[in-house]
Amino acid sequence: MRGNHRFAVGMGALALVTLVLSSCTGSAEEEPSEPTTGTAAQTAAPPGEPAEAEVATSTPEPPPPPPEPVWTFDGTILSNPVAHDGDLLLHVDPEGGEAMALVSLDAATGEENWRRPVGHSGLFSAGPPSLRDDLVYVFEDTGQDDQAFVVALDAVTGDEVARSDQELRGYQLPRACGESEVCLGYRLPGADEVSSGHLAREGDVLRLVEGQPLGSGEQDAPDGTSGEEAEDGEDVEALPEVDIDRDWETGEERIEGRRGDEVVWSVSVDEVGVRADPEHAGVAGWSQDVGGVYLHDTYYGPELGTSEAQAFPLEDHVLLALDREDGTELWRREGASLCATVGPDAAVVVVCSGEGELRSDGFEDTSVDADRVQLTGVAVRSGEQVWSHEITDADWSARYGDLPVALDEEQSLVTVDGDRVAVELTTGELIPAADARVVEGFACWWAVPWDAPTNLEDGSERQSERFWFPCDAQGDQVPVPTEEGVETFAETVGEARLVVGPDRVTAYPG
Repeated sequence: MRGNHRFAVGMGALALVTLVLSSCTGSAEEEPSEPTTGTAAQTAAPPGEPAEAEVATSTPEPPPPPPEPVWTFDGTILSNPVAHDGDLLLHVDPEGGEAMALVSLDAATGEENWRRPVGHSGLFSAGPPSLRDDLVYVFEDTGQDDQAFVVALDAVTGDEVARSDQELRGYQLPRACGESEVCLGYRLPGADEVSSGHLAREGDVLRLVEGQPLGSGEQDAPDGTSGEEAEDGEDVEALPEVDIDRDWETGEERIEGRRGDEVVWSVSVDEVGVRADPEHAGVAGWSQDVGGVYLHDTYYGPELGTSEAQAFPLEDHVLLALDREDGTELWRREGASLCATVGPDAAVVVVCSGEGELRSDGFEDTSVDADRVQLTGVAVRSGEQVWSHEITDADWSARYGDLPVALDEEQSLVTVDGDRVAVELTTGELIPAADARVVEGFACWWAVPWDAPTNLEDGSERQSERFWFPCDAQGDQVPVPTEEGVETFAETVGEARLVVGPDRVTAYPG
């Protein structure tokens, strides 16, 4: 994830299984209260907190405004920039073009040096340009049956230096790999399967060195997990990264905490009873790390990657909370799911619950048919209910990816009565998103559709790279509202300090 802010780090821990849901789950044990707008709706106080918040006696100082941008580049941005010799290289979607364009910008001024149409209609998604030895590697569409050449360009001038000796269909953008190679996923004309291989440059010719079928060879080794630095300068061991390991031959599935390649704890999903059938695998749902707690929220079904929606009885679903340090079970809620994201240090998480079923194909076709649906605040470490509202099953169908994240960690966005609503995590107060006072604004973390023809093989849309960018409650990119907002989103690329989103690139003083 982009950005060095503490919230950005927390969002990086979010693991999508396939579809991410965003309206919610919780307990229906207590008598539901009516939804409210603009007033507190407490049913219980958070553990260890007073029932009523103290009234502020003075108006807090407004946060410092952001610095003035050095320059702004507007357009449909498809990738994060990469730096080369005082320039920035990035992919954009030219208006009315079927192929994306590679653009070179002066990092100091934002002025355009050159641009060139690249890519081809066989690509599934965009990504950052690939640099190797002062050359940038791209596809050039032949216009014939989704075939393309691989072309090496001079990164300074954009002039062609070499091209592949044969046409192919690209499935991945070329990328630097090994010590001096450029790898890609491709399929040659007449071939039945996609392969991975690399390019060898011989003068002005790029020779394709064929590899193994994609997915059968060795994968890139994961980066090791480095320690976090404490305030006193001493290294402290980071919390384990949590992932799911499945043995596809036996069907065994385990939740594992890892530091680099080392498994420091492992929990069987069958021993903790989160799936009804050992033959089922994760199909829908999502999981999140909050305050050192791993929340496992996966729906298990018999069919993977099917276009047919599957039914998941809500009473069979388990929301499980594990201690991220050692995998110890902290609490569980039956028939409940996460339905909003919160900051990494939040004391309360938002869940939804109900009696009925959820139907999902693991992608976009998701609906809920349930009674007694509740939107509930749950204490993250104890699992105790803090507040609860009655909502509708239609609210549960909203996908998480459609909802921006409130950077003020006391709030989150949810869907109630079909509208986006900010919820105060500790009180449960519901405020229309347009009226919510979110000082640091909202953030979005998703890909945007690329305006190219749908993929002929599966009908999917092209997607841009995933961006972490400032947005409003509706998900549209906006300027950063505060100085801290710049720290949240800005990333240093070469000598430039950039905030990148789907609609613009903004450079700020270093």
